[in-house]
Amino acid sequence: MTDETEAQAVGGADKAPTGRTHPDKVLIVDTNAHPDQPSADGTKTIKGSRVHEMMIDGRKRAFVFEHGVPLAVEWPVAIRFLRDEAFRLVDENGEELPFQRTPKQPHELEAGQQFRLGDEETVARYEELHDEALRLRAMQIPGGERFGRSTNRDAMVEFIMSANASRRRENTARPPSDEEFTPDEEWFTAAA
Repeated sequence: MTDETEAQAVGGADKAPTGRTHPDKVLIVDTNAHPDQPSADGTKTIKGSRVHEMMIDGRKRAFVFEHGVPLAVEWPVAIRFLRDEAFRLVDENGEELPFQRTPKQPHELEAGQQFRLGDEETVARYEELHDEALRLRAMQIPGGERFGRSTNRDAMVEFIMSANASRRRENTARPPSDEEFTPDEEWFTAAA
């Protein structure tokens, strides 16, 4: 596994996606990055940049976001960042572009959150989604960046369903078995 730090990129080399076709790279901004600031005692500078690591094609890659500076990333990488509301798709001038995030799925909800469909959302079967919608959902899952435009629909659906089943298993609360739970002596004395 290799570590690779992505270089910052600003400028007009990349065109923002329009419609359902996407260029190789797009520009995104992390709105949680902030300007560098002096420490409280003034002895050092606190960096406001944010570094995000992501597994892409079996390699750990680091993406460095500076305050207000768009970063050019491949579309499959951008899709994964854009799932989070803190990231924005922008043009070469830093102006925000419209981007429709896919709705959170039930297994992605935080504790206490309720699943609600928006006014313009519906429940659909995978077979009802067009190829690009399937690919978009697959690319949001780690390992999904491997799906290209010519990927078989059945392979994408199988990948998505397998990942969802895995996440559901991981998120299912159950009491520990005797093999998994072995209290130490402090537990017995604290309970007494």
